[in-house]
Amino acid sequence: MSEIARLSPLRRLGRGGWLGLRAIGQFFIAAGLCLACLPFSRIKAVRWLRAVCAQCGKLSALIGHRYHEYGN
Repeated sequence: MSEIARLSPLRRLGRGGWLGLRAIGQFFIAAGLCLACLPFSRIKAVRWLRAVCAQCGKLSALIGHRYHEYGN
């Protein structure tokens, strides 16, 4: 996110849009691979599920959510 914060507003919008679209694509690919691996290997399915969760984190950061581990 610090990469985006340094950019001008117009470039920030374009870069954020590109990163968001890429995260959405990666989300669906990882989710499909997770479901495809599930009948054969739970370990591989969980690895792909971890990738799905990472994309959810990227998308939530792009819409402005900030995680405060020890905050109220």
